[in-house]
Amino acid sequence: MCIRDSPHSINKVAIIGGGAIGSLLGAYLSRVSDCALLSSSRAEHLEAIRTTGGLLLNREGQPPEICRSLGACGSGEELIDQWDGAKADLSVVSVKSGWVRVAMERASRVTKDGGAILCLQNGHHMETIREAHVKGDAHELLVGITYNGATSTTPGAVSHNGTGVTQFSAMSPTGAGMAESVVRLLSSSGLTAESIPSNEMEKIIWQKLAVNSVVGPLTALARCK
Repeated sequence: MCIRDSPHSINKVAIIGGGAIGSLLGAYLSRVSDCALLSSSRAEHLEAIRTTGGLLLNREGQPPEICRSLGACGSGEELIDQWDGAKADLSVVSVKSGWVRVAMERASRVTKDGGAILCLQNGHHMETIREAHVKGDAHELLVGITYNGATSTTPGAVSHNGTGVTQFSAMSPTGAGMAESVVRLLSSSGLTAESIPSNEMEKIIWQKLAVNSVVGPLTALARCK
């Protein structure tokens, strides 16, 4: 179901970034919205989604799920054309830190006025995100992190390796209502989410960075997924 019971209706969702987390979010959100994955760097991944008719979602202890409602586009123009000229109510940016500015610009182009851009980062890049969110931009900016774990080693597939909460904050007081709508959307898709006061978000991002700094090297040394 799409979130239509509030002034902040979320029917169309664009996922900017075709990596593991972007693909995971796309898989879940395609259950409850008209969702499309937008990536210019993972052509084989997009082609596999198109060819097989969906993204394969693998979860431990559960049968594989083919997410047939997830679209796959290589450019913003292709996405808007796929939606017959419409733009996204919500764009989710999930890219490596070096691509944040490019991804935010792309998100701004494919998101409708009055919509929202949710940027999820594992590192401490709030200032970069704020700078990339052009002053006067007609979109609400939400910034946060996710504790979900995912891998995408095979084109057209993503594995959900660890469940966790997705936390984010609205960067302006006017974005509080939209943030709650996004929480409901993620929750209805099967993911755990919560909106956090903006004055607490920076601490939470630093905590996530500290966790990654410890867990990343340990899992690499132990060769764990």
